[in-house]
Amino acid sequence: MTKKLVKWRKGWVGVHHGNILKCLAAELKARKTSTTFVVAPQGSTAQTMYREATRTAKTATSGNRFRAVTLDIPAGTALVGIPLQGNRQNTFYRGIREVKTQKLKDRPSTINKLAIVKECIAILQGRIVTDEDIWCSLRNKDFQPRVIQFLWKSMHNAHRIGSYWKNIPDCEDRATCQKCGVTEDLEHILIRCGLMDFRGGSGKQKHGTRRLYRILISKSAYTIRKLRNERVISRSAKRHRPCLQPALAIDTWSKTLDDEDNLPTNWLREPKVLVGRKDLNQDQLHSCGVG
Repeated sequence: MTKKLVKWRKGWVGVHHGNILKCLAAELKARKTSTTFVVAPQGSTAQTMYREATRTAKTATSGNRFRAVTLDIPAGTALVGIPLQGNRQNTFYRGIREVKTQKLKDRPSTINKLAIVKECIAILQGRIVTDEDIWCSLRNKDFQPRVIQFLWKSMHNAHRIGSYWKNIPDCEDRATCQKCGVTEDLEHILIRCGLMDFRGGSGKQKHGTRRLYRILISKSAYTIRKLRNERVISRSAKRHRPCLQPALAIDTWSKTLDDEDNLPTNWLREPKVLVGRKDLNQDQLHSCGVG
């Protein structure tokens, strides 16, 4: 609010939590006197009030319940549109996209999926997440592009499974699981149909553990779905892709390998320790930065 407000007010395009910040800026503008922000000295009453406000905010956002907040902007203080002067073409394009997105009708299946994800996170982790948090998490750098597409379709219920086949003549039998006799939706394929139930560990996790968890969950779900359709993931055109950096590989697989204490000192160079690396020779390993 002190450094970026002038830039934000040029249309509020691409501003994180822009609706909240816009309302706050309008409230400050509506005041008949100037507003000054100062840094509270250590040990002062203002510092104590700041800590109490921070603690209250964390408590309010960590529970399973939330209270709707009114974001009405006072009349005469709202700035509508994007000024032509001082903006770039990509800013106008993003602004047009945001306006069009607001006019789109929400898909009932997508709303249902988002609600399920929010409820599960609230139960398992005791915190509330927004739709934006969920969509951003699908684009984590640890996910491969095909996995991101799979997760995106999963949130939109866009896979050709389950009820998708019920309205297609001569294909109605594909909607039902041949083994269980129930609708074969994605939840049934990944969890209910005797497949492995993935769950995160309790408590605070290390960076390497979290990264391995994301990779295993996304790749396993993607692979299970591909195998369910009797399709094979082709890797022939991507043989000998660049390896991970040694430090990142060790951080990811630490405390997850069988009999880890008895592994060779430089086990990254040993074949058959990590899946998919046994066909690399010493020269290829050296070119990847291992050894």
